[in-house]
Amino acid sequence: MSRRRELLAAEAAQWLTALEGADAARREQFAQWLRTSPEHVREFLAAAAVWDSLPGVSAQPSAAALVRLASRSDNVVALEGAHPGAANPKAERLGRWRWGWAAAAAAAALALAAALRLLAPVAAPPTMDYVTEVGEQLSVSLADGSMITLNTRSALRVAYSEARRDVYMGGGEALFEVAEDSARPFRVFADSALIEAVGTRFNVRKRPGEVAVTVLEGAVDVSPGRSGANAAAIQPPPAVRVVADQQARAAEGKVVLVDRDASAVIAWRERRLVFDALPVRDVLAEFDRYQAQPVVIADPAIAALPISGVFRSDDRESFLQFLDQMGIAEHSRRPDGVILLSAMERR
Repeated sequence: MSRRRELLAAEAAQWLTALEGADAARREQFAQWLRTSPEHVREFLAAAAVWDSLPGVSAQPSAAALVRLASRSDNVVALEGAHPGAANPKAERLGRWRWGWAAAAAAAALALAAALRLLAPVAAPPTMDYVTEVGEQLSVSLADGSMITLNTRSALRVAYSEARRDVYMGGGEALFEVAEDSARPFRVFADSALIEAVGTRFNVRKRPGEVAVTVLEGAVDVSPGRSGANAAAIQPPPAVRVVADQQARAAEGKVVLVDRDASAVIAWRERRLVFDALPVRDVLAEFDRYQAQPVVIADPAIAALPISGVFRSDDRESFLQFLDQMGIAEHSRRPDGVILLSAMERR
């Protein structure tokens, strides 16, 4: 199954559990999601078929109603053999087995939601996990119209409810394009840092011991949380307001605000890396995020040399050749495949 099909199946399962008790505005958001593409309709019908087979869960809108709702847009075509007034029985029967992994994933999510509903008065909000491997990037469309783009080696969890929109970053980097919803703040948790926004675009990079938040549009509030000497404080440190072309660096219970070219920060979306007098060791650390095999600096004397330039994130070889041409360093490859970077001998 393609990555896109997996994502659509996950979104459909999330919508299915979120519809119960939803108000008119929330249902209209769902209708807009359905109208976006016929694929959205197909995946939701497949998830609904699984839902219907689970015991003890409340009824959801009928397949016929969903098809009628979606068909109000010219962008959505009728399912094969279906007409606006009725569901396609064959399609509904096939929906129980045809979707393979997607149906299994939806069934697992829905079974968990059903169990929570039976065991507790209020079910926990559904969550979705997203992960990228080495060199991968992934764009995710959320139920409210927000978009998240994950960079290489990143992981996060999305937890939406009627009261809030929360994202928990496990690591890496992501660009957030938040749909405005003043009634439900959008919050990103990264280590002890808390980033809160209503409608804006911002980038979050999580490094060991530091979280960097760069704003492209609008504004966000960054709270450092409690850490070290602040852990015993009665009140956590106040939030810091960050606006466009500013970056907040949260570390050790503090937030430091600096001016930053936001377009350079998100150049990774175009597979570009922009360096401005960055030490060689830090430049290589950036390239290593996109490569399975890191480069080892054999000569510490070159580690702190500053480098400026724009390079392709997936073309580390060009950067190594640049160092060679500039007379800064030369590289060699060991039998085990490890690349060594050494100071260039003076001729």
